[in-house]
Amino acid sequence: MRGSFMKRKVLFAVCTMLAGLTIFGCAKSENSESMESSQINGAGEEEKETEEPEETEKGEAEDPVQSKGTLTLEDVMNAPVTDEQYFTYRETEGGIVVLSCTCEDDIIVLPETIDGKTVVGIDTNLFAYNGTKARGIYVADTVEVIPERAFADADNLEILVLGTGIKVMECISIADDNNLKVVAILSKQLETLEEWMVASCPALEEIYFEGDCNEVIGIIGDADPTIYGPADSNIEKYAKEDGFTFVAR
Repeated sequence: MRGSFMKRKVLFAVCTMLAGLTIFGCAKSENSESMESSQINGAGEEEKETEEPEETEKGEAEDPVQSKGTLTLEDVMNAPVTDEQYFTYRETEGGIVVLSCTCEDDIIVLPETIDGKTVVGIDTNLFAYNGTKARGIYVADTVEVIPERAFADADNLEILVLGTGIKVMECISIADDNNLKVVAILSKQLETLEEWMVASCPALEEIYFEGDCNEVIGIIGDADPTIYGPADSNIEKYAKEDGFTFVAR
């Protein structure tokens, strides 16, 4: 009986040991899986925290000029007249001369009358030395003379339209405008284009003349635009003699 009892004790001890090993093994397996899961989740969380956000078009800084869009000659020709409250002037024979403009619009259209008085002229340096933020300017049809350096160092200026009343363009009336691309002169009664009417405008691409001019002393200095004008005109003669591309209108 004692031997049988001892055998049963030994067998019980062995079974108990095996059961313990099995339980330990399962526990270890579960713990391992739990740790692995924790490591995976932890790594994922860490990656999520350090992941840099993708750049979007909305987040990119926009170029201030491009964001406004391309300005065209048609935009300037069809723009509304700027309110006369933005202009100061002095009286002269036959009307007034505009002295300053405080408007900050993209396009400025000079009115033909201010306070009921006809605008016949603009002052030297009116739109010069970055005194305007305008990208396009239309000078009133009532103005007859564009004085020296009226449009000088106006780096915002891209398109300049001079009205139908212009008779004289003084020397260097348009100068050192780094972004000026187009000049259109609508007058058909031009009397004189003084030497270097347009000077040092490196981006200048086109100059349009609606009519001929009686006396062409000079037009362009330090620029290479295409010149558009009437066929068989003094404008065409000047352009070809000075080596500019000319297109008859």
